[in-house]
Formats: sequence, structure tokens, C-alpha cells
Amino acid sequence: MKTGSQAIKDDAGDTYKFYFATKGTNKGAGITGNQNTKLYYYGMLIQADDYKYQLATIDNHTFIVNTNGSIQHSKNTQYKEDGDALITTTNDTTFAPDGQFKYEIGGTYTVNPNLTGININEFVNVTD
Repeated sequence: MKTGSQAIKDDAGDTYKFYFATKGTNKGAGITGNQNTKLYYYGMLIQADDYKYQLATIDNHTFIVNTNGSIQHSKNTQYKEDGDALITTTNDTTFAPDGQFKYEIGGTYTVNPNLTGININEFVNVTD
């Protein structure tokens, strides 16, 4: 059983990063949500790929993530790429203070209309 942070290569040689629970009854299960300020979905690290910063929504919780998968959580900030503001937070922007969905964005913020969000379904196909 794998636990903690893992890098796994697929048959095509591409490497994907995962995080699996390290203790408790869910030991070895893929983490969904925030783990060490990184965003995971069923264990897979979610990273911005079309832009330097993108919005990712998991189970109706929205986050700002960068190309490293780090969750961004600063108020009064313009997250930019090539001088263009992609996401602008204000003093009225809120970020969840704790829990599995820590740093979920809420309140007032603006998104560049050309910015696409991360389609989680492209990363992980979950079937019951």
C-alpha cells in the first residue's frame, strides 16, 4: 500500500503526483481537498495547465491553483500571466479557514472572461 506523497509514471512515461492518507481508517485512500496547501482529487494533484493560475472546482468547492498545484489564498491580489489579470481578489474575498477544503475561495473576486477553469473530469474518471 502506498501512503503519503507519491509520483507514479503511466505507460506513456508521463509522471503524475498523488497523495494517499497516511493514518487512520482511510490509510492508503486518495485524498480529496487540501493537503499541505496543495489540491488533490481522489489522490491526484490538480495543477493549472492552460494558464499560470486557474480555478478548480471539486465537489462544489472552488480554489485558485497554480502550475505546481499550490492553492493560492491571498486577498487584494491580482493573479497574472503575461501582464494580464486572470483572477483578482479583494478585501472582501474569503478563504475557508480550515478543514478538508481549507482556502476554498468565496466572497468577492473577479475572473478574466477568457480564463478557463480546470475540468476535473479530464484528470480523474470516477465510477461507482
